[in-house]
Amino acid sequence: MGKIILSMQISLDGVVSNEEQWMTLSEEIFQDYLEYYDTVDMIVVGGNSYTSLAQHWQNAEYSKNDLERAIAKRMNEIPKVAISNSDLELIWRNSR
Repeated sequence: MGKIILSMQISLDGVVSNEEQWMTLSEEIFQDYLEYYDTVDMIVVGGNSYTSLAQHWQNAEYSKNDLERAIAKRMNEIPKVAISNSDLELIWRNSR
């Protein structure tokens, strides 16, 4: 049986922001993310976050940053389940 692990990005002062306010990530953080996502078998995401995450990670495959491109490639390969109370257009590869 698999495990469900909650993973959130949150600042030390408790702020979880929207895509316009995302923090800038260091190379060290990108490397940590890459190692982390190599352990993930499936991503479960809510409908409110799904579209912005899908757009970001699909566009990030063309980033100038090698590590961000590698993370994007992995994120886009991982199977994803989107949970929503309303109809949601599944635009992200490997989504259901």
